[in-house]
Amino acid sequence: MNCEILDDKLIGLAHDELDYESTAEASAHLAGCPRCAMAYCRLRAELHGVAIALCENRPRPEVRVALRARVAAAVQPKSGARLLASLRRPVPVYGAVLAAGAVALMWLASARSRPDESSPQPSSHAVAIDGYDADVHNPVPRLVL
Repeated sequence: MNCEILDDKLIGLAHDELDYESTAEASAHLAGCPRCAMAYCRLRAELHGVAIALCENRPRPEVRVALRARVAAAVQPKSGARLLASLRRPVPVYGAVLAAGAVALMWLASARSRPDESSPQPSSHAVAIDGYDADVHNPVPRLVL
């Protein structure tokens, strides 16, 4: 492996992302080339310094909690939008409630359209049979018009 190829693979080597063969070739080249060994050591030191700086400059937990609360408040939908979104969810209960409501409405509509059965209305073209008894063997029906 030469220096130009190793320059492209230094970051992968520093992060242990190379396969076994590439790592072995890079290690062999670093053992024999002081320039590449120095570049690799500088890269590792810079990565280590960045990691330490990130750990030291972390915000306190209170800052993180406050930031999360502000972001949540900024992106939280309004109550009307939340209600509409909850109604759009595929929940089986909504279907059952809607079906029961449809049946109740149909029952109410049919109850209002039926005539009152307690007081039958005589029809002008109806024929009534008076004096008919089904229990008597020889009924004598009389037609009443």
